[in-house]
Amino acid sequence: MASDTGNPTETVPSDRVREAVLGCYCQLQHAERTVVEGGFHGGIPFDSILGVEMAANLEITLGVTIPEERLMRTSVYASLAAFAIAIQGCVDAVEENPA
Repeated sequence: MASDTGNPTETVPSDRVREAVLGCYCQLQHAERTVVEGGFHGGIPFDSILGVEMAANLEITLGVTIPEERLMRTSVYASLAAFAIAIQGCVDAVEENPA
């Protein structure tokens, strides 16, 4: 999926994945949606501990397996947007190769 930044090689999460990530973060952190949306690309607390907890919830919400190795890179936790892109990769893999 191309982004709206003019870089056709830059991946962005689908609306479904973005909404799932935002909703999950809000629920687990008891955060206001507008604050989380404003910090989606950085500026809100996010780390690997929260990311692993979110991944477990997102597996259920999105109906996909999120392999642990997808979560092993530090860059995945740079922002919710980076995390959402990693999750999008899992969704895309399932859609390309259904079981």
